[in-house]
Amino acid sequence: MLIRNQVINSLVNKSGFAKILGTTTLLLTLTGMGSNANAATFNWNNVGWSTSTASGTTFNNVDSSGIDITVEYSDNMWDGTPGIYSAHPLGDTYEGTLRFTNDTSRPLENTWVKLTFSEAVYIDETWVGSLSTLSNNRKEWVSLSAYSGTSVDSGSLVAASKYDTYENFFGNRFGSATSGVYNANADTPSLIGLDPNIGDKVYTTQGIGSQGNNRPTDKFGRVFFEYADNAVQTLYIEHFVTNLDSNPSPEDSRSTGLASVAIGQNIVFQQAATVPEPSSILGLVAVSGSIAGSWLVRKVTRNK
Repeated sequence: MLIRNQVINSLVNKSGFAKILGTTTLLLTLTGMGSNANAATFNWNNVGWSTSTASGTTFNNVDSSGIDITVEYSDNMWDGTPGIYSAHPLGDTYEGTLRFTNDTSRPLENTWVKLTFSEAVYIDETWVGSLSTLSNNRKEWVSLSAYSGTSVDSGSLVAASKYDTYENFFGNRFGSATSGVYNANADTPSLIGLDPNIGDKVYTTQGIGSQGNNRPTDKFGRVFFEYADNAVQTLYIEHFVTNLDSNPSPEDSRSTGLASVAIGQNIVFQQAATVPEPSSILGLVAVSGSIAGSWLVRKVTRNK
């Protein structure tokens, strides 16, 4: 009983308790390093995008994440600059997305949008869409690629950990027209190409649904992507248009017709925190536990 009381008294001793508290705090801090920062959202409307937003604009501290995002785009879009989709026939499905157009005067040249993060991140979700076959014998195409650095360089390509055509592709739930008038599923494009020459890391998507001029039967497509296995710092999205007889190579039938595609309203990301090896954490726990245990034994022995 005497020894037990001495141990209890030692634990509430200010200096002794501070040592154990300090060790415990250190353990919790080190263990917490194993989890990533909270997810943040890059939303085109929230950051203040407009048709006058210049290529190369940097949006600072996006969603209080401490991460800046620079958005650049090519100067060969027929509509001039990317803009926000509004009054779309599928309502909230596409309204608020960033719409950009193809090159009608130089159809062999893709148009593109590039997003560069100030540091490496994991992408929880992003999507590209409005992929359709159009009434005047055209088909929309988009390719999406991600890179571990700030340059569009095939040597730094990162493979997506997941890609799918579900609105909530984690829960396997399909999206649909929000108005109830449009019969088309909003998530049915075709992922048609992975380039084997560069490790199947560039995802090229074509529209498969018929789209006219806001008809009840119009179809729009989306593809969702996640980059959770390996961190990325750059997203690069390209767009071009072909005639429907584009097989086997879309390059053979590039079209000068007008078309546009969209980048989803929200890009959900989180800082790519450094994760200690499990063995390192266990070692720190063992060492810290030994230190705390030795301190208690010394105190008890000294007070016998």
